[in-house]
Parts: sequence; structure tokens; C-alpha cells
Amino acid sequence: MQEIKEQLDKLNAINVETLKREGKEFNFVDIYPLLSETFKNIKALETSSEFWDLLPQDKKNSITNILNLFVQYAERIRDFNPVQISNPQSERDNLANTIRNYYGQLYDYLFTPLKIYLLNKEVTAGKLQELFVQVQKDIDIIRQQKQQAEEILKVMREISAVTGVSKFAGVFGEQAEKHKKSAFVWLIASIVAATIIIGFLWWIFSQLVETIKGGVEFSVSLQIFLAKILLLSFFSVVFYQIVKNYNANMHLYTLNKHRENSLKTFQAFVESSNDPKTKDAVLIQATKAIFEAGDTGYISSKEGTLSGIEIIKIVDQFKEK
Repeated sequence: MQEIKEQLDKLNAINVETLKREGKEFNFVDIYPLLSETFKNIKALETSSEFWDLLPQDKKNSITNILNLFVQYAERIRDFNPVQISNPQSERDNLANTIRNYYGQLYDYLFTPLKIYLLNKEVTAGKLQELFVQVQKDIDIIRQQKQQAEEILKVMREISAVTGVSKFAGVFGEQAEKHKKSAFVWLIASIVAATIIIGFLWWIFSQLVETIKGGVEFSVSLQIFLAKILLLSFFSVVFYQIVKNYNANMHLYTLNKHRENSLKTFQAFVESSNDPKTKDAVLIQATKAIFEAGDTGYISSKEGTLSGIEIIKIVDQFKEK
């Protein structure tokens, strides 16, 4: 290795970390990995003189020439001083591009065959056996980690299921409370409306009696009475709508409260059994509690609801996915 001893000594005299010039103006951070890799391979070459001896002479000559030029440019990077250069950016780019070019040539002529040589030297019969044992250990570790990961994933799924059930139970609970408050408001409105209608009806009959006693003709009194009855019918329609709104809100309150209770008890029923069929049955019943509204006594909910068979189909589709 006498041909490259001078170049090796010069490279050893250079601290590759200083070539990076990180944090300074006109740094060489972009080519630092190439410089570092080159220095590492050169040090490996120093301890592998037998590899150098096995290289053909023309390869040795090419490597020597390239390495000599690479060292010169590495020294120029080390001594780079932008204050003393008229166009530091151009000089910096020129140095970086040249290093990239020499690195590519060294990679083909030296680094690749050197790594192959060291690998062949490393993989002896004993080393191969050690490598096989280490691979087996790594495989066992991966299997254990996979099993642990599956257990963690199972726990996470259970936790997410509980969290999701609790979350949606809260959603239905909030909706139930809103509808309960609205129903109370409509109940008060219906009581007030009923009181007004009864009072108005009493007033109509009182006026009719007073009119007849006052000697007003019966036909005229009847016309006035019928006109007021028409007004009463309008009030009746308003009263009907108020009661209808009350029934609708009480219906929704009852449904959402039922859904909330179903979801709150869902997890307890699921955890009570390890049988998958039982868990599926509980899931189907919980799903039916949500999607099958049923009758609450306020409004009939038979129309527009999903049947049990349709719900089972939906659950099966999700399980298949």
C-alpha cells in the first residue's frame, strides 16, 4: 500500500467533522455524508492491506490518482475561507460538485469491491453459524413482539369499544334531555291553550244566553254564535298542533332514553360471557334498540324503521369487513 500511503496520511490529518462547517456561511453540510463515508472506507482499507495487494495494477493506478485528487479537494474544503475568495459561492459549489464526482468514482473502483471482500472475509463457517443463531433469536423476538402487539391491539379494541359505547350513550342522553325540556314547554303551552279554549267556550255560551235574554232575535244570536264557533275551531287546530308537538318530543325523549339505557348496559352483558354467539346476540339486540324505534304510547313508530332481519344483515356486513 505504499502507493497511497501519502494520501492516507494526509486524510488522517484531516478531521472530517470540520469539513461540514455547520452553522457557518457557505457550509458543506450537503456533501458531508459523502465525505464521512469516504473517510470510513479509507480507514477500512488501511486495515485490509491484503485486499489492496489483490487488486489489479490498473485498478490501483486509477484509485491512487482519484484518491490523490480527492485529498487535494478535501484540503481545499478544510482551508476554505470565504473572506479571501472573490466569489465564495461559486468556489463552494465547484468544490462540492467535484467531491461528488470523485466519490462516485471511488465508490465504483474501491468502496464496492472492498465491502464485498470484507463481507466474504467476515462470513466464515463459524460466523455463518453465529449469524444463523442470531437470526433465530431475532425471529423469536419478533414473534413475541407480534403476540404482545396482538394482545395490546385486542385490549385497545375493547377499550375503544367501551369508549365508543359510552360516548354514544352520552349522545342519546343529551338528546333525551333536550326533548324532555321541549316536551315540558309544549305541555305548559297545551295547558294554557286548553284553559284559553275552555274560557272562550264559556264566554261564547254566556254571550249567547245574554243575547237571547236581551230580546235579540234568535237567528241573529245564532249567526253570532256560529261565527265565534269558527274562531273556536281555529283555536282547536292550534291546540291540536301544540299537543302533537308535545307528543313528538315525549316520543323522542322516550326513544333516546331507551337507547341510552341499552348502550349503558351493553358492556355489562358482553363481559358476562365469553361465547362469541352470545356477544353477537347482545350486539344485535343493542343495534335493534337503536334502530328499531318501536311504540312509546305517544307516536306509532312502525313505519320507516328497520326490521330485525335488516339489522342482522347490516351487522353481518360490518363483521365481514
